[in-house]
Amino acid sequence: MPKISKTTRMGLRMMMGKGALPGKGLGRHLQREVQVPMLKEMRDHFGLGFKPDARQKIKEIEKKQERRRARLNGEEAQWE
Repeated sequence: MPKISKTTRMGLRMMMGKGALPGKGLGRHLQREVQVPMLKEMRDHFGLGFKPDARQKIKEIEKKQERRRARLNGEEAQWE
């Protein structure tokens, strides 16, 4: 289990002090259950806001397939 940071712990203490209840929402009428935001896995190697054209997408797919093939065969993947 990951260790809770000091900042998170302080935020939790503040929320509990204001009357927040574990498992309840933060709205006026305690609506909506609190959910932790999850990180999305980066599927490609393009930058934020970059729109690749068809040729670049195909090249990226071929690279992924090559890496996958190497991993399945027990070989070392080549880096560029």
